Amino acid sequence: LTKSSAVDLLARSDLAAIAPRGVSVHSLDRFEVSQLFIGEGTSDQRVSQFFAAYTGIYSWFASQQPVFVAQLQRVSQERAHIFPFRPINLNLHQADYYLSCLNCAAVTASEPLVTVCADGRLWCDRFCQRAGIGREPLLIVAPGSGAREKNWPEAHFLQVIHWWRDRLGGKTVVVVGPVEAERGGYEQLSSSCVVASGLDLAQLAALLARGDLYLGNDSGVSHLAAAVGARTVALFGPSNERQWAPRGPRVTILRSTLNRSPCGGGQVQHRPDST
Repeated sequence: LTKSSAVDLLARSDLAAIAPRGVSVHSLDRFEVSQLFIGEGTSDQRVSQFFAAYTGIYSWFASQQPVFVAQLQRVSQERAHIFPFRPINLNLHQADYYLSCLNCAAVTASEPLVTVCADGRLWCDRFCQRAGIGREPLLIVAPGSGAREKNWPEAHFLQVIHWWRDRLGGKTVVVVGPVEAERGGYEQLSSSCVVASGLDLAQLAALLARGDLYLGNDSGVSHLAAAVGARTVALFGPSNERQWAPRGPRVTILRSTLNRSPCGGGQVQHRPDST
């Protein structure tokens, strides 16, 4: 917290597009932070001046780096609170863990957590118009994630998409991020649906909010879909959904009960609004 009671978040700079009011996002990749990893880095006046402006500093970054921890405590005059990135209790949701570190109570997401900005809505309207998307039911699919083992097979997504088209007369937009574009493997989906790629977070948030249903793996896109209030179905396999499930007012978690892999067979456990 700064002296003016505002909050500065040092993280990926693109998060500024979805940050709540009162939170300013600055890149974590900055000189003052990089100097904390150097033994005498805090001797630079710019570093001490930067951190001296804050009345409170909370960090979940580099907690296992002794030099970083010592330097941050030194430059903050022992006012920094430094925590591990993950909680010891892996059944504690990651968001609740962060809140507990701030001495805040856990909250239930009864309302959207992210507000779609006007520029994002304008882009989405134009995108839908160009794609010929009107009032028909709209399914948003994100078939990728940060790890292949978390991904549902393309053929399974296709079955849902065909059902959506044949039974509801709906259309589908497939969200393709940089990782999916590089890996490939979604050619059938791309040929059957409208493809949205190269989106910034403001555009992605608006598109997710525009859909009638979102379907995706355990991924950042699923978290954003839930946060904007979209009706979200998140597919979990190897990850612990108690710790990583998306938070939002309309979330359903589906996971395999056989081997906890979304690609495996067996039964599927249905947990509506489990967050």
